[in-house]
Amino acid sequence: MGMQTTRGSGLTLDEYRQMEESLLATAKGRDFFYEVQRRARSVETDELRRTIASVQRLIAASRNDHAPAPAGGQLGNPEIAFLKAEVEAMANTIRLVKREIAAIKPSDPKADRISAATSELDAIVTATEEATNRILTTVERMTGALRRLRPGRMVDGQLLTALENACMDVMMACSFQDICGQRTAKVVNTLSYIEERVGVITGLWRTLPQASTAPAMPPADAPREVLLPYKHDDARPDAHLLHGPALQAPSQTTIDALFSAVSPAQPVAAKPAAPVKDMVIPSTTGLSADALRTQQEIDALFEGRTEAK
Repeated sequence: MGMQTTRGSGLTLDEYRQMEESLLATAKGRDFFYEVQRRARSVETDELRRTIASVQRLIAASRNDHAPAPAGGQLGNPEIAFLKAEVEAMANTIRLVKREIAAIKPSDPKADRISAATSELDAIVTATEEATNRILTTVERMTGALRRLRPGRMVDGQLLTALENACMDVMMACSFQDICGQRTAKVVNTLSYIEERVGVITGLWRTLPQASTAPAMPPADAPREVLLPYKHDDARPDAHLLHGPALQAPSQTTIDALFSAVSPAQPVAAKPAAPVKDMVIPSTTGLSADALRTQQEIDALFEGRTEAK
């Protein structure tokens, strides 16, 4: 077993004891030995006091860090209070932006304005194409019928009826512009709605409000009208009826076939125009002599044309 040494020196324990006994053997040695011990104890005491003071300062600092905030919810440090206000305002703005983005495309497919606008535009293109083809075809028929109206030829009643029907067909085909106008208005309203929502989002991020002026956090189940107060819908009471014909409506050929199945399909010949003398003439009772004579002259004029035929 090795020899033990004293702490902080190269002496062994036996050598240290021999030196201690030698010092204690004389009076001066004893005074020297006790003075060394007193000074050693003084150094250790001072070091201990400094350590205790340092620990006390650390405890006091820890208590100050965990002290409650002053009244009003504001922290003692103004920089920390400003940072807290900015974070709260940013959180409110992010939530509002999320609600605005969700409002552009709602969860209900029936309320999806973008899909509805796409369908309306498709219907406008289809209706315009069909009406244009119908008008061009009808005008070609009218041109062919007009070629048969030559000077010196007798006017055919069936030809006049065909021309009249062709003109009516053109008028009905031109009525598509009313329906297309309604659909275009709905698409414009949808674009205005989207533009407004994007404008609100841009405004929220352009000027981030402070905590004192930041909008209040709406509840999670708040209705959409709380954040979406603007509407571009048609204000008329019958706006819900102004959707035009159904986008997948049956064609006119299908409808004609349906009615033909109910009654025997027999070709209906166009009737010639009725003679003027067979038409009902309004009663002339109560008219003056001049007015009666004028009416009789008109009747005689038409009767003469009818007999000429």
